[in-house]
Parts: sequence; C-alpha cells; structure tokens
Amino acid sequence: MRTLSELLVHPIRLRILGALSGREMTTRKLARVLREVPQATLYRHVRTLAENGLLEVSEQRTVNGIVESTYRLVPGAARLDREAFAALPPADHLRCFGMFAGAQLVEAQDYFTQPSYDTTREGMTYFRAGLMLDDAEAQEFRVELLALVKRFGSRPEAGRRMRMLSVAFIPETEDSTEP
Repeated sequence: MRTLSELLVHPIRLRILGALSGREMTTRKLARVLREVPQATLYRHVRTLAENGLLEVSEQRTVNGIVESTYRLVPGAARLDREAFAALPPADHLRCFGMFAGAQLVEAQDYFTQPSYDTTREGMTYFRAGLMLDDAEAQEFRVELLALVKRFGSRPEAGRRMRMLSVAFIPETEDSTEP
C-alpha cells in the first residue's frame, strides 16, 4: 500500500480524483474527460487508486461480454487530515503544490482551447487577493470557505456541470512581515 501523499503526488491520479469529485464514471467516460491520457495509463492509475482505497466500484454491468465498472471517490479518502498534512516534509509539500498548480494549468488549457467559451456566462475567473489577517481571522476565513464549498457541494443534477475551485491560502514568510 502506498501512502496517501504518494498517491496524490501524481498529475494523472490528481486529475482522475478531480474528475470523479461528486460524480461517478466508467473508465470509458473518464477517458473522454481526460482525453490526453493514454487509455492504458488511465486504467493503470484507476486500478492503483482503487487498490489503495481512494476509489470504489459503485456499479458493474456487462457490455458486449466485458464487465464495465463505474467508479466513485470513497468519501474523505483523498484528503490528508490536518496532522498528516502538517507532518509532510517540505519537499513533499512542494511536490504536492506543484501537482496542484499543474492540474490548474491543464484545466485552464482545456477550457481556453475549447471551440467556444464565455467566461462571464460560465462564471470562469481567476485572481489573487491579499488579505491582512491575524491567525484567528485566517482560521475563521478557512472554516467559512470550507463551509461555503460544502454548502454548494458537488450534487450532480440536470443543468449542472463541474466547476473546479482551487484555493491556495499561503501566509507571507515571517521575515517578510517585519516593518
């Protein structure tokens, strides 16, 4: 068994987990969503995620004599708890953050290279905002942001489509805050 951080620090596995966030898909559907990933590579990473408890089979059906599995995320399995996150060494944090940033770039590339898009109608945006907060305010902001994400959640329903929210809440280094 691999550690959770080892599983998450891979661009293809990170994209698979993102694609399955709040929804269920067969590997065939995943291949259409992640079209730049070779099929054999996609199947290998789905199997790795399932064998390590991050994905589960929600349904199986036989199509043309072949068993087709539908996968979903195991609730909470793809998240490092606070203690595990804090215990990551700096090199692992940087690798995880690199995968996070790379996944954002690939998603933006997919969005901006489609035949047509409407950033206003579709609500697409990206920005950075500096917030002057003490530690208690930063914690309150984080808790309220997570509550907002939970409130809107990932309920697959007609007329809804996935919109990836990526947040990096990074405090300045201690020496940069000195007067």
